[in-house]
Amino acid sequence: MEDGAGAETPYELARRLHALGRPSTEVERALRERGLDADEARIAARAGRGEAGVASALPESPRASELPDAPPAEPPAHPCPMHAQWPVLATCARCGKFICARCLTEAGWERLPDSNQCPECETRAPVVQGIGGWLILPALHIAVVAPLSGGVALVQDLRVMPQLSGPLLVPVLVEAFFYASYLAYALFTAIAFFQKKQRAVSLMIIFYVLAIVSALLSIGLTGWIEGITGEKVPDEDGAIQTGRAIISSIVWVAYFLQSKRVKATFVVP
Repeated sequence: MEDGAGAETPYELARRLHALGRPSTEVERALRERGLDADEARIAARAGRGEAGVASALPESPRASELPDAPPAEPPAHPCPMHAQWPVLATCARCGKFICARCLTEAGWERLPDSNQCPECETRAPVVQGIGGWLILPALHIAVVAPLSGGVALVQDLRVMPQLSGPLLVPVLVEAFFYASYLAYALFTAIAFFQKKQRAVSLMIIFYVLAIVSALLSIGLTGWIEGITGEKVPDEDGAIQTGRAIISSIVWVAYFLQSKRVKATFVVP
């Protein structure tokens, strides 16, 4: 998958090494081995040591408003290393470099990108986000396939119910209740998914677990009905169906846990 598992960022690496008590020279060397030049490694090492912590206490970085044309009259308490008259607005999420309004305007930007990366990192390693790439497949599954399959199964159960009575009605009622709940959950998850809510990741993981539950339920209900009627119910091989569901669910759960695109897309509280 082209937007799969994301490696530890330089800032996260620096913070982890400092937490382990490694000297700054060793931290900078490790960062240079990750592809950063000497200046970037030094800035990221400082950020990981906590010197970039001042940025987290600053007001929210500008998103849609225009950046100021001139620096503040008073010297900033936390000046940008590149532009001493300008206050730090944010810390690059990738390299830990401090960013000010002047850094952004010199890059031709009017706002800080949603990736929270500095201009250099955004140009060199842009964050992949939005519903695209492999994420299109789960989008189609949750918005089209799941509602259709759940809805068709529910309608079939509702149609056959008036013809049943006694013990045979119970397993069909159980199945109908499951598919009604499955359909409602799929629609609820689809709304969060397309609104790019943070909770959509957890909801999708549960959704793929429910796919396994559905396959196992189908096997159980088939055996239940066969036990009541004493006749073989024509159905796809339950073991194959369950195996497919398990493999597919494992793959997509791993994707939602590790994908860079997922982490950059589902950010709405």
